[in-house]
Amino acid sequence: MKYFKKIIVLFLCIFCAAGTVFADNFIKTGSKLLTVPKDSHKYVQADFYEGSKLVRFEATKISNGRQTEIRCTTGKKIFGVVDTGNTLWSVTDNLDGRSYMAYELKQYRSINTGHYYYSIDCMYARKSSYRSYLIGYDTDYKKMHQYINSRNFTQPKYGNPRIDVSNNKLYLNCTPANSKTRTLYLLDWSAADNWFSYETQPEI
Repeated sequence: MKYFKKIIVLFLCIFCAAGTVFADNFIKTGSKLLTVPKDSHKYVQADFYEGSKLVRFEATKISNGRQTEIRCTTGKKIFGVVDTGNTLWSVTDNLDGRSYMAYELKQYRSINTGHYYYSIDCMYARKSSYRSYLIGYDTDYKKMHQYINSRNFTQPKYGNPRIDVSNNKLYLNCTPANSKTRTLYLLDWSAADNWFSYETQPEI
């Protein structure tokens, strides 16, 4: 019986260690700010690359300037000319009379798998965000998935949600400006579910 208990303890230690080893790590490989033009007939774009694969973001005003749209397309550069494909992901927002709208884009690469992901922080003001998304291709590179939408997370009023990397870990930070306590979620890739899981981090 004593030996049986030791085996169980040893098994649990190995299991926990394996969970630590296989927890994903990320690095930020690029970031760009897209400020939506005031003119509805103009658009701005930002390009990221996953090897030879192009991932392009475009932002513009639509509906006679009452809304903004950001969309993600893909393509390849052939003989110096970018050939973009269909829209893979898009989001539309109402301006509600606001004159400023911008999207902060960041590209991350998984150290464990080499897979790329993108965060989109939506901003009505230059220093605050009202929503954050995390998107990325599936493992077969056939579909762009929206893995994270900050609206689905519990957060305080004026939460200022942003996604970023710290110490090779990916976080959704919903802490309001000048707040003494933080609202922070650790985002981690689950290979078993092919999706991102999250864990609430303790307040400090």
